[in-house]
Amino acid sequence: MNTYIIDWHKAEVNRLIREGVPVLWQDVFENTNPLDLEIGIGNGSFLVPFAKDHPDRNMIGIEIEGVYLKKANKKLVKQAVANARLLIGDAKFLTWKLFADESIEDVYINYPDPWFKKRHKKRRLINPISLRMLALKMRSILTIATDDEEYRDWVIASIKETQCFEPMLPKIFVTDLENYYPTKYEKKWKDQGKPVFYMKFRKKRNPEMDWSEYIETQNLQFTLNKAMGHHHKMKSAKS
Repeated sequence: MNTYIIDWHKAEVNRLIREGVPVLWQDVFENTNPLDLEIGIGNGSFLVPFAKDHPDRNMIGIEIEGVYLKKANKKLVKQAVANARLLIGDAKFLTWKLFADESIEDVYINYPDPWFKKRHKKRRLINPISLRMLALKMRSILTIATDDEEYRDWVIASIKETQCFEPMLPKIFVTDLENYYPTKYEKKWKDQGKPVFYMKFRKKRNPEMDWSEYIETQNLQFTLNKAMGHHHKMKSAKS
């Protein structure tokens, strides 16, 4: 393959979005292996070795920065890792629209932007309602890594609020996780002697979702309107 990037703006995928139909990932990969998702893949330092070492699983990576995504794509092409695909864009939108409910097995979120300033916290990838969306789309394990103590506590509080997940580790977070694929950022941080925090949660139930609330609180109206076509008005926000 020359590229592992799926352009969701192209006619066929965009049609699915307009019709509210998720992608049939088993057709994309031509198998029914478990489907995992990494949100915020950077240059692919986690996704590429994970996919390569788990040929019996399929892996989707979402990244909002095209420069990083292209670097990850080059690694996949060079190493011919056939069980991975890449998406560029807002993960809150793409996960909602391109994945059927309970179609994702495990989700990985490595070092999301903390958005430190109070007025910017609404931009955070992880919050109670985005976690409820993830809980609806996945079946099993959510793993989150961060280097920021405040963000760690934010994640823990958000997880508790959803009531959709339960901790898997002996402690709510650990500073070392065996056999976890380190990102480039993580290696640099640890080389400076600074701690990182890993959290693992198991899904325990599906949430109730108000998609109108989801669109509003996650600032997705513009993205949705653009995907639906500027001349379309949203009639419903069905998953």
